[in-house]
Amino acid sequence: MAFRPTSPPTRVLSDYGSITDPTTVAWLGQAVHHWCDAFDLAEDFALEPAWRAKVVSGLGELVAALVDATPGLEHEHQLHVLHGLLRQAWKSPIRNGFRRNCPPLARLHLHTASVHFHDGVTVFSRFNDARRALAALEAALQQLNFARGYVVRGRDADDGGAAQALESECQALEDDCRMQRAVVESLNMKVAADRVLEAAVNTEDSIKVELAWVAADDYRQAVLLSQELNVEVEAEAFSGMGRIFNVVFHDHDRAARFFNHSIALALTLHPRNLAGVPWYDAATKFMQEWQRRKAATLDSEHEREVAQFREELRAELDALYAARDAGLDALLKHIYAKHPPKDKKATLGSLEGAARKKTCLAALRHYHPDKQLQTTDLAARRWYFLAEEITKAINHVYEWKCDV
Repeated sequence: MAFRPTSPPTRVLSDYGSITDPTTVAWLGQAVHHWCDAFDLAEDFALEPAWRAKVVSGLGELVAALVDATPGLEHEHQLHVLHGLLRQAWKSPIRNGFRRNCPPLARLHLHTASVHFHDGVTVFSRFNDARRALAALEAALQQLNFARGYVVRGRDADDGGAAQALESECQALEDDCRMQRAVVESLNMKVAADRVLEAAVNTEDSIKVELAWVAADDYRQAVLLSQELNVEVEAEAFSGMGRIFNVVFHDHDRAARFFNHSIALALTLHPRNLAGVPWYDAATKFMQEWQRRKAATLDSEHEREVAQFREELRAELDALYAARDAGLDALLKHIYAKHPPKDKKATLGSLEGAARKKTCLAALRHYHPDKQLQTTDLAARRWYFLAEEITKAINHVYEWKCDV
């Protein structure tokens, strides 16, 4: 069978108009459709390799011309053109399953994936539209799967390493897509945590603790997703954790650790000036106040009283810390047995299954320092001190031992 080449694709573009012209796009779509038909016939009838090579070369020239012609367009227009051409390629009947070793179509899918990727990066960086960005990145990953399908059977073909090069490009773009998706998802989790924390700060005490721990879980997830990918989001998440322990739990020492880590990460963003950025200002303001307060209270009456309480309650505190180190169940049983809440209605709940977390959060409410009677009476102040230590012990088990 003789090979009869059509007009070169570059002439199609020059003779019939711009790639933005619908008529030109329609003709190019038909060209893709018929080249794919020719490719499938060459495969089905096992035509001579030279004929098949010319088909692949012609389709390759067309795809190369399309790839060169689309970058000047807006992403939305590029995708409209590329997906229209791909639909034409899929209209060709495929008799033997997926097209085997067809680098031009792999290249077209790879180019489409690249446009989707850059579209996702653009909408996220310019418009902060996480939903559209994630959708674009998922579309890019889907196009990469299609591209791999056209070269997966050609790995052993004598193609001068073209298939391997295509797979390498696919892998590189996939890595970029997954990294960018993690960046977007981490920011999403951080924003969600910010909203929950604001709700916790401004809500009634009965659900304040539960909301605060939901926010803390979201901040932790944001940290895990952003590590080594987005330092600013990671620093913001640590600042949010510091605010939780400062405003809700009144555990200022632990809040200082989170705020300090947030500031340390922020310093790595130098030479960027973060002054005026809310999360950074909150961290620096707290640390300045905390350091001033620490220095001012070292020899204060309160510190002497706390030291006195620690001495008087040494045995009770040692038992409390031992129960803390033994795990959540041992800690909760210990505090309700040895130091029952002042509210007689506050009792230990179930420690079975999913109820354990609910019981842990209830214990935080029962022993939270803000819930205790604050008077000048020595016994009340001693109990307030013990309630603070109990709350810290529960938080320690919940946060660091992952025991809930």
